[in-house]
Amino acid sequence: MPAKNSLKILSGKFKGLSLVSPRSTLTHPMGAREKLALFNMIQPYLDGAKVLDIYAGSGALGIEALSRGAKSVVFVEKTAKIAQIIRQNLHQIAERSHLEALPGVLPTESRGTAVDLRLNKNGKNGSFCPIFTESAMNFATDAAWKGQFEVILADPPYDRFDISEVAELPKLLQSGGILALSFPFANGTPEIPGLKLLTAHRYAAAGIAIYQK
Repeated sequence: MPAKNSLKILSGKFKGLSLVSPRSTLTHPMGAREKLALFNMIQPYLDGAKVLDIYAGSGALGIEALSRGAKSVVFVEKTAKIAQIIRQNLHQIAERSHLEALPGVLPTESRGTAVDLRLNKNGKNGSFCPIFTESAMNFATDAAWKGQFEVILADPPYDRFDISEVAELPKLLQSGGILALSFPFANGTPEIPGLKLLTAHRYAAAGIAIYQK
């Protein structure tokens, strides 16, 4: 298991609770300044939304979305050992916020499998948080997910940024849905067919762009 660093949830019902993040060259956790800016931009779209956290890493973006009112989050992280940290973080949030987490067993890397983890309180159905261990490209090209999401959070690794992969994401959005993309600013703001650029901002070497379908 990779060594871990600590993160905090910035706002919402889980504000201030700590998450763990893998200390690994395979992930690059978004800085607090960039994350706060991103979520302030997409907050109007989060309430009750179905969210996809793709390139999920520790799951920090998806869990921030849950904290801020998202109805459900699907996590996609291709590295199984890192995906285990998402599961750990969801259970920590459940325990510390007096919710009940039904245990799941993280699958080995295989397409189309997931941990079925529901966060419940007082017997009521809570957020549905499956974790898929597969590549972003495999997930994005699976017709079963076409038009399923209202918000997509995409923070791909900058040293392996692949615009052709990112360009597959719009098909997963509902009409009017939002893509929040973190990208290496030196490459310029990507144009993504099928999406309208709403806003883009620079934070040192990072860019944050918000698109709408």
